Amino acid sequence: MHSILIMSFLLIFLEIIIPSDLDQDNLINNHRFPPIPIHHYDPVLSVIEKTYIFSGVLPPSYGFIRTSKYFKQGLIHISEKDNKFFAEHTQKLINNFIAKYSINDKQTNYATQISLTSGIDYLYREPHIVNGEDSIFYGRFRDVDFINKYDNKWNILDLTFQATYKDHFLFSYRIGLKEYWKVLRKRTHGIPHNLLEMNNNFNQESIFIAQYPKLLLFAGKTRLSAGLGENGKLLLSENSPPLDAFGFAINQNGKVSLHSLIAVIDNITEEHLKEIIPPKYLFIHRIELNPIKRFRVAITELMLINSYMKWQFMNPIKIYHNVTNFSSTNIISAIDAEILIKNNIILYTTFAIDELDFNLVEQNFDDKDKLSLAYQLGIKYYNLFNIQNTKLVIEWVKLDKWFYNHYAGYLGSSRDLTITYNESVPFPNGVESFTRYLGSPLGGNAQSIYLNYHFNSFDLQYQYIDKGIPVIFQPPFQFTPENDLSEIHEFSYSAGFRYSNYSFDKHFDLQLSVYFIKVKNYHNIEGYDHSFPELNIKFKYYFTKWKDSL
Repeated sequence: MHSILIMSFLLIFLEIIIPSDLDQDNLINNHRFPPIPIHHYDPVLSVIEKTYIFSGVLPPSYGFIRTSKYFKQGLIHISEKDNKFFAEHTQKLINNFIAKYSINDKQTNYATQISLTSGIDYLYREPHIVNGEDSIFYGRFRDVDFINKYDNKWNILDLTFQATYKDHFLFSYRIGLKEYWKVLRKRTHGIPHNLLEMNNNFNQESIFIAQYPKLLLFAGKTRLSAGLGENGKLLLSENSPPLDAFGFAINQNGKVSLHSLIAVIDNITEEHLKEIIPPKYLFIHRIELNPIKRFRVAITELMLINSYMKWQFMNPIKIYHNVTNFSSTNIISAIDAEILIKNNIILYTTFAIDELDFNLVEQNFDDKDKLSLAYQLGIKYYNLFNIQNTKLVIEWVKLDKWFYNHYAGYLGSSRDLTITYNESVPFPNGVESFTRYLGSPLGGNAQSIYLNYHFNSFDLQYQYIDKGIPVIFQPPFQFTPENDLSEIHEFSYSAGFRYSNYSFDKHFDLQLSVYFIKVKNYHNIEGYDHSFPELNIKFKYYFTKWKDSL
């Protein structure tokens, strides 16, 4: 109660002392823009980022959450410059931006907005289970292709309600129904047959946001991310499930910005309610330095605890690594950087280490096994060979076998300190679990090369993945393994295309993708190869649009 009162007084104080946005003779500024979250899958985001890049400016901060109010200020700043690209594309970009994220009434303090969509997401993907594989291992962790497809599935039904006060406060609530993972995993034709095959965790967003020129506060549940990467991030990936979190960002547009996040991991189970097992909490703070408009470097520290809340870790500038010889924490440190070259090329890289202190965690291992590093290197090239509306992405990622994996049970504790999100569902005959890494879906002991060529509405994609077994599934953590697969790697090759048709002035979105996947040592079974096609059809229809205000 006291914390709510303190936050309320703080927001009222900010409302008084911080001036409102200046009224400019600008088309964007003639509309109200409450702080609506813009996620990586929103079509307008790619157009906005391209506008920044062609203007000689890096895209906005990669903090945990980005909003339309934040992008509005950047677009106003860019449009005031002598920019040929922006002049040619300004009308389409601004119209799209206004259509989805603005309120055409600057005199009304309160506004409500309702959106209802419905559609299908059909996936043809023939499941294949072979004798000899570790079904528990693949069922919970390593079916990376399935995890990607499930997390990217569209909702069959989506109802969103938003309420705003002025341009500073937003409450957003979304109910989304999509096919449940427990039936999708086993089905060739992925489409729900009845309501019992819908995901019961339909609360996909329930968040409050307060945003001012130099401060952003958010509390609630939504999709969040941290770090760089086009095909998964090393820290907190955009494809991770929505998390219940509290966080803030200070001075997002400045040369130095600070971001902090506290999130609870795992869905609520009976064991959590009875306090039989402790919850998992994620603490992240990130400092970004933007000394020049073409270069940004950031330092991030992530800590996971399998314990009840320790309020000392809410300190946003606390160095987590001062906690030493503590078997109930797992800490990842990372540094990433990106640079813009010639207004159309971005180079980016990330280096991360899982646990700086090996003395406790890996005291009984040889030096060659003390591998808990991760590397990422990528390039984004816009308008390749001067061909308009094109984008080439090449990204390489490598994760050592200890990365994300910290098994305190080996040290005499029952803590689960893997950087994962666990969704457990009780059934009459037992419990089914679905686990995926919060960062890169590859997990530890893997590397990947990802290529994507975008032209207008088409994407040509290729991905190579080399997957080994994470260390927590190897001796000595597994004392009586049924199959010792530690030295067998699975190699997969995926190639295909995707067509996307997103419309702001009409009522539907369409996406079609076709891939062919070839796997050697399928599910880490030596000498077993498997090839299969994949088809995905997504269609969404908008019954209402975002124009109602009170």
